[in-house]
Amino acid sequence: MSKFSALALSATLALFASCSTFTWRGQASDSGMADPSRGLKDMATLSSEYETEKFFAGIRRRMDGRSNAFSRDLDSITATIDRHLFNYSVDDPYVNFPTEYGPIDNTLRSAVKTVAPLPVTQDLMRR
Repeated sequence: MSKFSALALSATLALFASCSTFTWRGQASDSGMADPSRGLKDMATLSSEYETEKFFAGIRRRMDGRSNAFSRDLDSITATIDRHLFNYSVDDPYVNFPTEYGPIDNTLRSAVKTVAPLPVTQDLMRR
């Protein structure tokens, strides 16, 4: 046995001897299958929790599938109407070019363009 392996063995034994919490608790036959003090649950509780989680996961999966399919169908209908009635395509880069204006700016600009030619506005501007 070399000096290094003897040193490693003695260090390991010293480590185990100095550790006060080194026990075989839970490894013996006196520990029950369900020990609530250590956070262990019995098989019936675990099975019930698993079935509950599985049931609600299935509901969430089916609901997501339905809503995704419904959204896809609505998007397809909207895209069809846009393409055939308004000659608009979402993928057209010349229509959907990036702009520095946001939706509020666009709404306000549209409102000004709509209100400016009205006779009431023209009267107010002349006074």
